Amino acid sequence: RRCAAVHAFAVRSCMLHRLGTRPVTRLLLLSSLRGSSVRGSLRTAMAMPSPPVLRVTTTEESSSAAERLCEALGFATQVTREEIHSFYWWEGAVQSEPEVRVSFETSEPFESVLRAVEAAHSYDVPMILADTSDKGAAHWKGVIRPLDGGAKALAERLAASRLVACAQVAPDGSIAVKTVASARLAVARAAEEEGGGAVAWSPVTGNAAYLRWLEEECVAAPRFVVAADGHAAPSAQTAKDFLLSRPGGAYTTARTSGGGRSVFEWETHVERTAASVGSMLAAGGGGAAELQAALGTAAGLRPRLDAAVAAAVREYMREFGRRVGGAGELKLTLVVNWGEAAEAAKEGAGCAEAAPDGSLLGSVGCHVAPLPPLPDPPIRAEVRGAPRANAAAKESRWAAGIIVVERAAITAVASVSRIRAGWRTALRSRR
Repeated sequence: RRCAAVHAFAVRSCMLHRLGTRPVTRLLLLSSLRGSSVRGSLRTAMAMPSPPVLRVTTTEESSSAAERLCEALGFATQVTREEIHSFYWWEGAVQSEPEVRVSFETSEPFESVLRAVEAAHSYDVPMILADTSDKGAAHWKGVIRPLDGGAKALAERLAASRLVACAQVAPDGSIAVKTVASARLAVARAAEEEGGGAVAWSPVTGNAAYLRWLEEECVAAPRFVVAADGHAAPSAQTAKDFLLSRPGGAYTTARTSGGGRSVFEWETHVERTAASVGSMLAAGGGGAAELQAALGTAAGLRPRLDAAVAAAVREYMREFGRRVGGAGELKLTLVVNWGEAAEAAKEGAGCAEAAPDGSLLGSVGCHVAPLPPLPDPPIRAEVRGAPRANAAAKESRWAAGIIVVERAAITAVASVSRIRAGWRTALRSRR
């Protein structure tokens, strides 16, 4: 009824306008309408929030392709086109090619916009991005204005750094980069070092295929967190790189449960790591009694491991909390070092930004990464190489041997204790 009343009001207004009714007569006629419902309907219509206006950006391979795209987007307003030069990484080197950037505004739902642009686009996987106000977004656009005018050279260096998926140079000399949230600080530093100005960041959303490509291309972006003695920082190190940077230590690999709120079988990991430290210290001549007490017993080591895990997980959730991996949990790799290895770790070996406390005995480090999903069966397991020299200890140097085995192009490699297919059986037996 409200829609009908508003429609009747609009029709009568148009008729009065066409008849050229004088203002006074027009006011009298309008006031004679049964206007309470009409006025109420108008107030309701005026109070309804208007749909948000999206600013959408894509790129096409040529001016003719951009023109065809624009013709297909009848809902687009404020359309602009400009020739740009894109730099990106492909087949082991930076590639460069001209493109046409198309930007427009629309109040259509973004999913409808995606379908329309993808249907009319010449690329199999086009870039379709929309600005958003989500400050916790995983994907970001940055605009840099080089101070020395060398826009193309700076764009090429940024693409080569693998911190950005692409860098696009506009006619005005500005550079638009697309990257992930964790790389913003590194991109800003790289831009500053290479003569660029400050980066103006804005969060974006987009089509899933392009965003996946973007994440895959930003290989140098910090994706993990490394903690040393309670101090944590984002890192691009993988878990194996982390282990190799801290040789000669005892390690364990654990997983969280409850969305990162607890560690599965944590007591077992603490006891096993302390036993590994004690065994390695004994094999190396016993070590100082205070070192044995601090690192070689579960009671002494537990507070250090707790602090390392707490700091690392807290930092990971702060940086990447919305992007916990495929299994929805975290993989924790912990290493305990002492002697010269501990001193090297405290100097930075992968934790340069962590600023560990030099007053502590030894060093305890933790690496956090998303827990990958379980592989699909069947699971293939192979046993290769010699057994560990000290079967009672898990030593971080063993990671180097795992890498050698993995490089043998085996479909799936696991030691008996790491066969994921057996996890369910083990869990059921524990229950």
